[in-house]
Amino acid sequence: MNFKFSGIAFLLVFVMGCDNAVKQEVQTAPSEDVVIPKQEISKQGIAKKNIASQAYIEGVHYEEVDGIHIPADIKEPFILQYFWFGCGHCQNFEPVIQRYLAQEQDVSLLRKPAAFSKRWLMDAKIFYALKSIGEMQYFDDLFDLYRQKHKDKQLPNKSEIEQLLQSKNIDVEAFFKATESSVQMKKIIRNINEMTKNKISGVPTVIVNGRYRVLAHDDTKKGSDYFNLLNFLKSKG
Repeated sequence: MNFKFSGIAFLLVFVMGCDNAVKQEVQTAPSEDVVIPKQEISKQGIAKKNIASQAYIEGVHYEEVDGIHIPADIKEPFILQYFWFGCGHCQNFEPVIQRYLAQEQDVSLLRKPAAFSKRWLMDAKIFYALKSIGEMQYFDDLFDLYRQKHKDKQLPNKSEIEQLLQSKNIDVEAFFKATESSVQMKKIIRNINEMTKNKISGVPTVIVNGRYRVLAHDDTKKGSDYFNLLNFLKSKG
């Protein structure tokens, strides 16, 4: 199958027919504020395991993925996170992942925005525009704007994003020009292809070293248990 074609088709379906789609089927990240629903994983009829006494199990706690593009400047160990600025689960997960990164300072973070709808596509462009003009130091400020709007069940509009950019002395014209870059669009399409190929249908989704996707499981709902799983996968090779 030509995944590039299927990825473009996938994007067009959501852009044309689902402007406000918010798909949250897959929750792989623990949070103090979010209770992660149980995930049905029974490919081999494996019963739920207690990881306090047994190893992490492929197909239960994690699964292998492939076809993930990793930039040349990203070295192992690293965590890849598919996310959306407007996702409440992603917003709640942010403090968790930051605690892990502070604890494991050899681990880097690679973010890839998902594009499940027309609005998600716009926000993916905003992410890559900020990155392309070299202003990623303001990522947290931008994410916080979405977080504040989420409390009112809203998303920031272009004017509000522009006001934030101006408050940080960012070249607004250069920023919005970057959102229309064909280079950024190619990255978004590549993200869609990767997610489609690996049947990733929700965010946040975490992949360790570009190879191991973390699966939601009762054993790793607590932050410390989740961190242990991440450490296991980062050293798995």
